[in-house]
Amino acid sequence: MNKTYLKALDGTLASPPKEATAVVLVFNDTSIPLDLFSLDQSGDLCGPDDDGTWTAGLPGYTLEPSGGTLVITEDCWALTYWLAKSHYSGAFAAVLQNPAGKSTLTFSGYDLLDPNDIGPIPEPTADMLVPQDGPSVLVGTGLVQHGTTTRNPVERKAGDQTGLGVAVTREQFWHCTGDSYSLAPGESREVSYTVTHGMQDSSSQSDTTNASVGVSASAGWGPFSASVSASLSESSTTSQQLTVSTQTTSYVSTTFHNLSRVPEMNLFWQLTDIATVYDKDGRPLSSVISGEAPAVVSGPWDVKEIEKTKERAVERKERHDRPERS
Repeated sequence: MNKTYLKALDGTLASPPKEATAVVLVFNDTSIPLDLFSLDQSGDLCGPDDDGTWTAGLPGYTLEPSGGTLVITEDCWALTYWLAKSHYSGAFAAVLQNPAGKSTLTFSGYDLLDPNDIGPIPEPTADMLVPQDGPSVLVGTGLVQHGTTTRNPVERKAGDQTGLGVAVTREQFWHCTGDSYSLAPGESREVSYTVTHGMQDSSSQSDTTNASVGVSASAGWGPFSASVSASLSESSTTSQQLTVSTQTTSYVSTTFHNLSRVPEMNLFWQLTDIATVYDKDGRPLSSVISGEAPAVVSGPWDVKEIEKTKERAVERKERHDRPERS
């Protein structure tokens, strides 16, 4: 991952000062709609107002899938960064920078981050000792059934029918599990934690999920994995293999000792996959969440040392808190 994407994910990327004007044609070559934002000099996400001025706090401009375009002539400056998010989920998609003069920016599968390359594990800070989950990152999009967007419904039990999905997305993020722990100075503790691999949650049973991509409803999770992997690989620069399997959980018990003189904290992180199938109107038909093994341990973190990094302004009291004697 390059430095530009790293800064975009951690919120530190900003556009340079406005000097030379530009004209930009933005093109969406992915299979899902994208929300387009510009980054101002403070790094804030800006959306267009009614006059075409890109203003912080406004919603992004929605680029339609598979060829949606936007010509930007007003309030357009050289070397501005343009950030795209998934319109369906808000997941980070890509960031591009336009040169001076006239140019074309194309958001495609080439610009998405590769699976498992979604940035470093979040680290604790003085303001947030226990970090939130990492940002969700779009790592692949595709069209169900090798680009087929119009299919007959799939017959299900009792004569019911379910429509086939059109778009499929794959997103990843770092999840801080509940197995994280902290130890006081000199404390010993037996820590029991779980190692989970495979499907953690699903919006529906395997028959409904398989029907959304047009495969046999009774064949288990294998056909769903194969169909989604093929759809994602068609519009990706790398071969994508998404494996969905029944969840397996193992339990591990380990004794940890904190031999230092300061509190320690260890955080357990798991790379989490979300595969979602949408219909032609953008409504999710099915979604599968999977946890990748093994879990990654971040630490030990010196809590006292982290707290020292936060500046504290201590004002001298003018008088004591105790009430005056009568």
